[in-house]
Amino acid sequence: SPTRSYPLMERCPSPHTAHIGSPEPIEMIAAPFYSACLVHDPVAETWLTHPGARRLHLVRHGQAVQQLVAGERPETTCLCQTPRPAGAPNPCPYLAPSLMDAPLTPYGYEQVRDKGAALDAQLLVVSPLTRALQTIAPCFGDGPPPVVVEADLRPRIGPHMHTRRRPTAALKTTFPHLDFGGIPATDTRWTPRLEPRSEFDARVFAAL
Repeated sequence: SPTRSYPLMERCPSPHTAHIGSPEPIEMIAAPFYSACLVHDPVAETWLTHPGARRLHLVRHGQAVQQLVAGERPETTCLCQTPRPAGAPNPCPYLAPSLMDAPLTPYGYEQVRDKGAALDAQLLVVSPLTRALQTIAPCFGDGPPPVVVEADLRPRIGPHMHTRRRPTAALKTTFPHLDFGGIPATDTRWTPRLEPRSEFDARVFAAL
């Protein structure tokens, strides 16, 4: 259940499973050594009385271009992890170079519009992927709180091109108002090897 509490370094069952495809904010209350994934859980509000506790709102980006692939070609599935004869091509549609660091769709912009207005956020910690960076302005308005671009806050890395980000120079051109000082010039994190789930969990928890 997403309303249970979990030790900080134990992977919490995905609290967004009830919100797949939706950027509706999901709350997490984080206290030293402990965290609680919340979906309207008044009991867990008691964690906010813990010294040093912070309220985290996890906001998913809006619909991005790669999410249209299945809609346009419902017969296609990812076969990246399926054994194939040596030399056989991989028909996975998510390997298309055009999907690299896929941006939001027009509908994606509308999905996130004003979603952050009532959150009273004091700091935004954002993934360096384009679709996440594009979510900031429509979600939080023209005057969002300070933004920190965190290199390791990104989805599980693998052969799908939408898990690979653009060079930092290109991001600076698109988002000149953001500070990319802590982001490597190129996507040194990306690899066509599917990131083991344990490595993914450790990376994200370390970033948080």
